[in-house]
Amino acid sequence: MTDPETRLAELWSLDEPPARDPVFVGAVVARIEARRLLSTVLERAAMAAAALAVAWAAWPFVAHDLIRAGPLLAVAGALGLAVWSVDVTLERLPLGGYEDFTRDFASD
Repeated sequence: MTDPETRLAELWSLDEPPARDPVFVGAVVARIEARRLLSTVLERAAMAAAALAVAWAAWPFVAHDLIRAGPLLAVAGALGLAVWSVDVTLERLPLGGYEDFTRDFASD
């Protein structure tokens, strides 16, 4: 008859996870991420090329209107930037962000 420690060690060895090679797992993950990165870059490059082709083809038709609408587009861009910067500033408040700020004003 074997001693209890040996029996417990044998019993616990049945529940151990299988041995893994961390270097192999790291290499596999690196290859997967490299392929995913390449796929993403190629997809975005294709979309950028298509957008550039459409913009190049449409430029003669929209150039005059864009020149006239330039000041309006500048004001709209500045307004959008101001709204975005206020949102980011309020989101970074130290006491809980935008929700706490608006809740304090809504409770009045």
